[in-house]
Amino acid sequence: MRVARSFAFRLCAALAAPCAAHAETVLQLEPAFNFDSNLSRAHDSDDVKADGSFSLAASASEVFALSGADLISLGLNLKESQYLRFHGLNAFEAGPALAYRRKFGLGAQAPWVSLSAAWTYQDFASSIRDGNTWQLQLAAGRRWGHRLDGSAGLGYDRRDARGGERAVPTIAGNAFDLHGASVFARLNYALCERARAGVRLNLRRGLVESSTRPGRGIYSVSDAITEDPVFGDEFYAYRIKGTTITAGTSLGWTLGAHSSLNLTASYDHTRAGAFQYDGGGGGLSYVFRY
Repeated sequence: MRVARSFAFRLCAALAAPCAAHAETVLQLEPAFNFDSNLSRAHDSDDVKADGSFSLAASASEVFALSGADLISLGLNLKESQYLRFHGLNAFEAGPALAYRRKFGLGAQAPWVSLSAAWTYQDFASSIRDGNTWQLQLAAGRRWGHRLDGSAGLGYDRRDARGGERAVPTIAGNAFDLHGASVFARLNYALCERARAGVRLNLRRGLVESSTRPGRGIYSVSDAITEDPVFGDEFYAYRIKGTTITAGTSLGWTLGAHSSLNLTASYDHTRAGAFQYDGGGGGLSYVFRY
């Protein structure tokens, strides 16, 4: 209880007086290519749609050192995505982010805790997906020696989208209004001075969206349905409540003082009653940070 009160007090102080602290500006630019083997999140193989996308993300943040142990950052994130096949998913995203981090002790191996929040507006070529997303995350971690570090935490996400018309008169059409809670754990290991490898495991319970042709299995577990023109005729977006397990790996190579090359891969499995789907993906990105 004493630790919780101390953390809450320091967080309130951080939010109340960031301008009085020393500030550092951090700029980041990240072009990337990503591939998703089941972009539609469908169960039947005939409805599974794969695609790749190019994206360009940029961010600008002010990082305030309130003390030797407390940091707070205020930032703006921008992202543009362009898909190779399904152009209705092309999107522009923009929104602010806020994060607080507290370090308990001195040295690189001291444990830390962080609280972050972000809001993003998404503007899709397919307007039924337009809307706002919110993310909240509480995490804690530490380093063990010079090579290994890890973290774990809790997250909450929410998405409020424009949605489409009802496909069934008695069922809502807001299939893209989603929310869920998650737990995660990460480990990173320095292979050498320039290379790092990482693994991540995430478990999320909440509402997800699947776009597929009509079927009895998914219809029975859906609470919102609307037509989805992105993937072709006779495709519908279904909102279902399910559990998603995602496992991922990453490999990063430092190119210089301000840049790195990063390779990622992931696999996820979602189950909602008798309905389930699997997907995988990967990405290659270049990060310049100054």
